[in-house]
Amino acid sequence: MSQVLRMLIAVSICANALTIAIAQENKTGRYFCVTGYSGGLKYDPRTRTWDSMGFSVEEKDKFILGLSLEKERTEKINGMDVLMHDYKIQITRTDKDRPDRCLPIGSGFGFGENQLVTTYAVDGKLRCNTIFLEYVFSLKTNRFLAAYFQGFIDGDKTGNTPNIKAGTCTKIN
Repeated sequence: MSQVLRMLIAVSICANALTIAIAQENKTGRYFCVTGYSGGLKYDPRTRTWDSMGFSVEEKDKFILGLSLEKERTEKINGMDVLMHDYKIQITRTDKDRPDRCLPIGSGFGFGENQLVTTYAVDGKLRCNTIFLEYVFSLKTNRFLAAYFQGFIDGDKTGNTPNIKAGTCTKIN
């Protein structure tokens, strides 16, 4: 490989890393998130079957997402240095006064006060869970998914319905 080609590749990699770092550095802050779509499963006791259906979006489906970039680090993955960002995340529903910590998926509850949620700089996605919901946030598109995975697996009952919500977040400060 020629010296010029090597230099162009190196410059390209550096420029890409700088672009990703700049895109990530402004993500600390608060975002107002609004659910636009909601759907899931509902049990019909009359027919004793589960059916898919759309759900109405309610005021409680709006929330404030608080992101605090706590640490930036490089980790070796498959022999490559990958830029990682560790965030502290809080979610405050508009119908609540107190925020919920959003912890790493599978971390359990009540033991994660200092746990951070990690995102790879290249994909910019955060995955975390509160006590009832699992969230995926894209820091590149400012979109989110929130899923409630209870109900169906607990047996055939009304009122406890698995669902997924999708929406967008706008930075407010």
